[in-house]
Amino acid sequence: MRTRGTLPRFYASANLAVMTQAFDAAWAVIRAHETDDDKERKRDLSIALSQTLVALAAEGVTDAEQLRNRALQRMPLTTP
Repeated sequence: MRTRGTLPRFYASANLAVMTQAFDAAWAVIRAHETDDDKERKRDLSIALSQTLVALAAEGVTDAEQLRNRALQRMPLTTP
């Protein structure tokens, strides 16, 4: 049980670095698929990607490549 004010272990600095790396790699793929300049959609996708990565990390996925791949499988992308 966590005490009030403590963060789950997936928020440790090393895991945050892995999630950042996974976000950047996944975002490059998403941008390639999203050719429209719809800023609202890109914002929504960015939020969805962040939430997906946090959920995957909470499930115990800590490898950047696995985070990227699993997150992309869950993202609703358009086909270029």
